[in-house]
Amino acid sequence: MPAPVNAPRAKMLQLAKRVAGDLRRGQMTDELQTVGLALSERSDAVVVVLDLLIAEVGKKRPDEDLCEVFLLG
Repeated sequence: MPAPVNAPRAKMLQLAKRVAGDLRRGQMTDELQTVGLALSERSDAVVVVLDLLIAEVGKKRPDEDLCEVFLLG
C-alpha cells in the first residue's frame, strides 16, 4: 500500500514542531540536522515547507517559533 500523499508533509510538520520546541527552550539539538536531511532528500521540499508556512501564518494565532523553523528550513 503506498504512503499517503501528505505523509511527507506530516513528517516535516512533526519535525518542525520539535525544533520549534527546542527554540522555545533556547536549545539547538540534533533535530535541526534531521530537518535539514529531510529537506535535502525531497525534491518538492521547498513547496511543502512554503505550504506549511502559509498555513501557519494564516492561523488566527500563528506559532512564531514554528514559522521561524519553516523560514530557517
